[in-house]
Amino acid sequence: MSTNEYDPARAPLTPAARRGLEDELEQLRRQRDEVARILAGGTDSPGDSVDQARTIEAMDRLAWLEDRIREVSDRLEADRSAPAPGPAEPGDVVTVGSTVTLEYSDGTTATLRVGDIAEDLGEGNLITPDSPLGLALLGHRTGETVGYDAPEGRLSVRVLETARNE
Repeated sequence: MSTNEYDPARAPLTPAARRGLEDELEQLRRQRDEVARILAGGTDSPGDSVDQARTIEAMDRLAWLEDRIREVSDRLEADRSAPAPGPAEPGDVVTVGSTVTLEYSDGTTATLRVGDIAEDLGEGNLITPDSPLGLALLGHRTGETVGYDAPEGRLSVRVLETARNE
């Protein structure tokens, strides 16, 4: 896969990312329903400025929730229509869902997962496929050296090991 073919909005989700987005969608819908109940329970009188401010705040929150629900729903729907990864790709090719061990030019190593932000468990080992490093790694194999542009300049890493996460 070349770097200009990658579209993160249409990339297949790993099962963990799909579960994360489905859980988020459920939570967003509950929050939306609660905010809608609060707005529906308002009075017909104009109320004081604090009541008006709360109403405006609730309306803003409701709009944000609707936008995020649409965003997550669209991402889940795009995943349903995304092409499934082909069996022709060997396990040593970096794809979305791979775990890679990298060696940086200073000799340090790191094991990272390439995945959707919905998979982030706060462990600091997730790189998204649309980040400079993630984008550069996609399609490369174990043993290859990959260059990428980082905020601190041009860097390179060597792919020591690649594993597919199912």
